[in-house]
Amino acid sequence: MGTIRDHTGTVSSSIVLVKLGADMHRSGTLFATYRVILRQGKSYIVLSGYAGLRRYLTAPVYGVGNPKVIKMGIGQVAAKAALKSGAVLTLILSPAVRTLEWLFTDELKTMEAMLAHIATDIAKGLIAAGAAYFASGVLPAIAVSMGASVVAVIPVVAGIAVAIAAGKLLNLVDNKLGLTEKLVDALVQHKESWATAMKENKRSVELVRRETNYYFGSTRGNLDFIRRFGGL
Repeated sequence: MGTIRDHTGTVSSSIVLVKLGADMHRSGTLFATYRVILRQGKSYIVLSGYAGLRRYLTAPVYGVGNPKVIKMGIGQVAAKAALKSGAVLTLILSPAVRTLEWLFTDELKTMEAMLAHIATDIAKGLIAAGAAYFASGVLPAIAVSMGASVVAVIPVVAGIAVAIAAGKLLNLVDNKLGLTEKLVDALVQHKESWATAMKENKRSVELVRRETNYYFGSTRGNLDFIRRFGGL
């Protein structure tokens, strides 16, 4: 389950990479390039190679926001879409997988431990997705803005590699510093403090209830109330 949780975004990007690589190879070379041009205030992606031989990207020029281009992971808009989908997958899968692990494979784990692992999973997933976006979207965008052509498959490869490397590095840092375990301890302490406060509140409420019943529920209590609070 941990593999599913940690690498779902990478698997989906790998599928895109395979499709893109195959399409570029059909048009002449696996390392076909693209560049971005500006026409009448709009940006367009121009692909090299023979467009008619490709299966998916069958036109030589596409708008940067064209669904086909985004689906195939080309350009900064596609990188943003991948970042968004990766973040959504992290937010959905981490709680689901951690809950299943807690229910079926690790019954000794506390609720606090599960919540702490979900929180750190999400944090690490978002950081890795951000790093992948920088590698696959920002850097190529800088290159094309300077007039350079970019090999279409390289940004996708870079995004996958950076996401995997960032995930492993974050796990190493977490394990070395014990960040998740510290969060578990903090949640346990907060729970204990909350339980203690609730007990104190319950005692206070019970004391008020008893005094109210005594002062207003009996003649002797009425007299004691008058003496105590009436200055008699």
